[in-house]
Order: sequence, then C-alpha cells, then structure tokens
Amino acid sequence: MEYIDRKDTHLKYHRLMQFFGWPLLIIIHGLEIATCVSTVFNFKLPWPTDFMTQAQQFITTLSKGAITPILTSVILIILALIFMVLEFYTWIGSFKWRKYSYRSWMIVLFFTFLEVIGLAVLTELFIVRGTGLSILFGQQATGALRGKIVLCIRIIVVLFVLLASLILWLNFIYWHKRRKLYSNEDFYEEDENVQEYGRPEVTSSIQPLPQETPKPAAEAPKPEPELTMPEPAPQTSPETIVLEMPEKANFIDADGDGVADDVVGDIGNK
Repeated sequence: MEYIDRKDTHLKYHRLMQFFGWPLLIIIHGLEIATCVSTVFNFKLPWPTDFMTQAQQFITTLSKGAITPILTSVILIILALIFMVLEFYTWIGSFKWRKYSYRSWMIVLFFTFLEVIGLAVLTELFIVRGTGLSILFGQQATGALRGKIVLCIRIIVVLFVLLASLILWLNFIYWHKRRKLYSNEDFYEEDENVQEYGRPEVTSSIQPLPQETPKPAAEAPKPEPELTMPEPAPQTSPETIVLEMPEKANFIDADGDGVADDVVGDIGNK
C-alpha cells in the first residue's frame, strides 16, 4: 500500500525523526569527527577520547601496522562527514517534503547496511580467524575455551547483523511507501480521488448486471377527432298572412240585425 495523500497518512514516526532522530544522528557524527580530529592533532576535548585511541591502536595491531592511527582517523572522518551531510539534507528537506530528502535518507540506510556487513566481515577475518582473539583474551583464547569464545562472538555478530538489518529494512519500507508524498515543488495539491485511509475498497467477484438505459416514455396516442354531424338548419314554419281588420269596417247590413250580410248574398238580394 502506497500513500499519496498526507492528510490520510500516519506520520508519527516521521515527526519523531524530524525532531529527535535526525538531529541526534547529526550530533553523533559531529562528535565522532571532533574526536578523530583531536586524536590526530592531540588536543583535549570536554569528553573522554581514550576509547577512540584504543580502537585505533587495536586496528593498527590487527593490520600489523598497515593501518596507522592517523589513517584510521582520516577514514572515520570521511565516513562520518558523508553521513552527517546526508542526514542534514534529509532533516532540512523533510520539513518541505523535498524529493532529495527521501533520496538522501535512502542512501544513508544503504550505506549503514554496508557498514554493518563490513564490521561483521572484519570481525570474522581479523578477530575470529586472525590474531584478534589472542590480543583480546590473551592465553585464555587457547584450547577448548577458544571454541566457546569463537561461538559466542559469532552468535553476537549474527544477532547484531540481523537486528540492524531488520531496523534498516523497516525504515526502508516505511519511507518507500511514503515516497510519493515528496515533491520537487513547493506547491502541493491533494488528490481528490484518494481513498480515505482506513477504509479499504470493497471489491467483489460478482459483477453487477448492466443497467439498461431507460427508454423514453411513449407518447400518449392522440385522440381521434369525433365525427360530428352538422346541425340541421332550423325549420321555419310557412309565413302566415294575417289580415288586419280595420277597427271599423264598412259592411252592409241589409237586415239590420247588426251582423254583416254576405257580400255576394247581399249583392244578389239587391
């Protein structure tokens, strides 16, 4: 699992290294450089330097004078200076998530692993198989006791290599998963399509059925026009001719009975 979003990434160990781990490593290598310089130029320091002098003399004895104390100091100064510069770049760049910060720390982890392997090889060659046992343990490193001493030294060396390798490997995995959090630019944009940490994506082997696109609703059929018969024209009754009778008509009343006599009859009677 790789992390690409700083908001949803655990960074407690990263913060611990920022405020304690990397500054402490820089101080340790700085003290190592000062101690080696003091042994070369023979000046006093506020802390004891006898252990460095004894280590240089032991290396000179093991190498039968091939590696002098001055050469040992120069080699240690160069190695400590390289580590201190890389750790300084790692520490400064970690606050702005620079790409060189991640790369510098990966180089430090790789060189530290080589240093651990180198110490194990030197212990096997110069102490276990060489004259180192006689120098360290004197007459006790002879006979049956020698085998027990060699076994104990080898067990200690193997445990040291395994423990150091495990720590270095865990550090490598931790920062390798967070390598995409580092950038070469000041501007950092969070990815909008990032899955939130702690919510694993649910995957299923059952594929959902393809959803059919809904068909548009059929238009309602238009009502057929009703056939309407034209209304018949209103029938008009034939006109009735109304003869207006005059209020006072001049009629012939020959009988004098007040009723009009028939015109024809009246005329005939005449």
